[in-house]
Amino acid sequence: MICSYDETLLYKAQTSMAHMFDMAVSSYGYDLSEFYDMFLDSPYSSRFERGESAVIAGMSGHELAYAVISEYVNEPIHDHGFSVDRSCEYWMGWSLSYYQWISSRSFKYINSIAPISDLYLMYPKYHEMDMSQFVDRINELSDERKRQTFKRLRKYAAYDVGDLLAPLFNHLYAPVPARRFAFPPRL
Repeated sequence: MICSYDETLLYKAQTSMAHMFDMAVSSYGYDLSEFYDMFLDSPYSSRFERGESAVIAGMSGHELAYAVISEYVNEPIHDHGFSVDRSCEYWMGWSLSYYQWISSRSFKYINSIAPISDLYLMYPKYHEMDMSQFVDRINELSDERKRQTFKRLRKYAAYDVGDLLAPLFNHLYAPVPARRFAFPPRL
């Protein structure tokens, strides 16, 4: 699998995103969904996805949260300190960053599969599990979304499965016309 950027940056990326979410919610008082929408619409989202070291390794999570908020708020933001506790938001940032790295999908696409509110609901079950369990669950949601999209498109086009497969089966099971075989003459 091709990852978004080099694995040596992964730990720093996870830490930065985890601290960014935690700082935005606990220190700056933003609603997580509101802040995540700001992050998705900011240029920092795509820069993070590409693995730009200036964003991943060059900024702390606190600086990244401040930079994202500064894109939308013209007022100075007051620093409220740093928390060493590991909150739900911290886990979400850590996990989301890992999934983005391993899947090479954009944050916007991941958000369309599993909105941040759904990730929040996953915390009680998945925060103690291995990260591969989280990755598998998001991949399942992605596959489910693809199936639903195909089903919706098929319904919109007014086809059912039988209509789609009929040409295949008609060709395979078409009646074979009777042929008269002439046997070669005996010698």
